Amino acid sequence: FTGSAGVVDGSLGLTGTAKGASIILTDGSSTQIKLGTATAPQTLQNGDNHLNFSAYLQGNGASATITPGEFTSIADFSLAYQ
Repeated sequence: FTGSAGVVDGSLGLTGTAKGASIILTDGSSTQIKLGTATAPQTLQNGDNHLNFSAYLQGNGASATITPGEFTSIADFSLAYQ
């Protein structure tokens, strides 16, 4: 995944009125995926396959001021296969 970096290491930044948080991307085992870093390889089978990813908001640290509001963020996903 790539995108505009957030304050938290490896996270996505927010655009909008919300402030003080970043988006953390995770794989199917809830391990953080840092921007620009490949995930663990996954075995694909014939037929349908599911790649499970999630995201959550995390505050930018104990001293961050959280401002509620609307936000957007864009993550680009690249799939490399052999």
